[in-house]
Amino acid sequence: MQDCLPAPRSPVPLDPSPWLEIWLEAGREGQAFTYANPDGLIVAVGDLVQVQLQGRHHAGLVLACQETLPPGLEGKRIRAVEAVLQSAAVEKQWQELVLMVAEACHTSRFRTLKSTLPPGWLGQRTRSGAGRLLCRIQRPEGATDALSLPTDLSSRQRALLEHLDSHGGCRLLRDLLGVDGYGRGLITALEAQGLLQREMVRVAPESRPRDRIHTGTFRDAVLEEPQTATPAQAAAVEAIDSAEAGSSLLLWGVTGAGKTEVYLQSAARQLAQGRSVLLLAPEIGLIPQLLDRCRARLGPRVLEYHSGMGEAERVAVWRRCLAAAVACEPLVAIGTRSAVFLPLGSLGLIVLDEEHDSSYKQESPMPCYHAREVAQLRATLDGARLLLGSATPSLETWLRCRQPQAAGGIQLLRLPERIGQRPLPPGWSSCRPGASRRWCWCRGGAIAPSSAAAAAAKLSSAPTATWP
Repeated sequence: MQDCLPAPRSPVPLDPSPWLEIWLEAGREGQAFTYANPDGLIVAVGDLVQVQLQGRHHAGLVLACQETLPPGLEGKRIRAVEAVLQSAAVEKQWQELVLMVAEACHTSRFRTLKSTLPPGWLGQRTRSGAGRLLCRIQRPEGATDALSLPTDLSSRQRALLEHLDSHGGCRLLRDLLGVDGYGRGLITALEAQGLLQREMVRVAPESRPRDRIHTGTFRDAVLEEPQTATPAQAAAVEAIDSAEAGSSLLLWGVTGAGKTEVYLQSAARQLAQGRSVLLLAPEIGLIPQLLDRCRARLGPRVLEYHSGMGEAERVAVWRRCLAAAVACEPLVAIGTRSAVFLPLGSLGLIVLDEEHDSSYKQESPMPCYHAREVAQLRATLDGARLLLGSATPSLETWLRCRQPQAAGGIQLLRLPERIGQRPLPPGWSSCRPGASRRWCWCRGGAIAPSSAAAAAAKLSSAPTATWP
């Protein structure tokens, strides 16, 4: 197999090439095949095309346009390309990012390419009207009476049952786990009590509601005005806006200090300059609230991209980004780990909220990349600024803050106080004579004296650290 990405896209040819080398998902790593272009389709390197392989429709990536038939194929029947699915699907700068990720993760370039593109774009094509089998969670018949519920249900379990009742008694499992934010264990426990049951149903692609950005819901809405920034927030926004292209910054602020407002005001400045913004969250459950705040503030240019969406929806978002890049239209994309590869043009700012979260690390399948490191590569390639936000930064990020002028260094921005001078959650501190102060916060209230004493003993025996 030819383990390389397509060569940089050349200008659209005036005369169509008669032969095309196309990579298809055949075997473990894929394989390149030669196809004919008898209809004279305008095809260039990096385009996605539809072909047939063993009697089935496949989407393949054009690797090369050839004027002569490769040796060894004379006299053989060569299948023809059927249609162009997407022009300029893979651009030069995006290719460089894929190559760097593949090298860093020690995996093949084609496998990396397959994982970064939206699912269903490369590979075997399914009938659009057939739909997919999905799991639906529903209330059993006659089980919607609230008076018949067991008395020992937790508040979270009751909330889930009420949520299902408000949706007609049923909901797709992927929606409950994704945008609704309920846990799998919670659903399983209610199933064991006979209060829920699951059923496999076939869902057509068009049956899922489309993203509100396409319906115009936000187009005529009056946008919210920016909130009055605190001195620390205003200083952070100015520092982000004046940072050098390709630089990294850490927004370190306690819970409730207003990090999201800094994200929004910084994103608004980038949009005003004609540059796109990419905002990542570690989990799907955090997307809806962040999405609503961004759309209320920034309007209809906000997209979402995550695994809770269907294949057709993710492909539509990908196409939207490609079209916007050609038209020089700035966008705001909000998503989880996989959204770091979206083909946004003129990218000016990348934000990783809760950058310490382990969900940013892809564990399986390969490539096992970390979204924070990919975002750093992308910021360097695109000349964007990388903003990491956290109340408890990762040790890797914290260490790089101690040497901001060194290669890979990070500039530290602080939000030391909560909005409105609100107090922090109740907690306690343990201080050893001559050592740095250490804080242990308990969000639920005061810690029992025995637990506090045990924790204090562990803290007193730990080595001290000097923080920036």
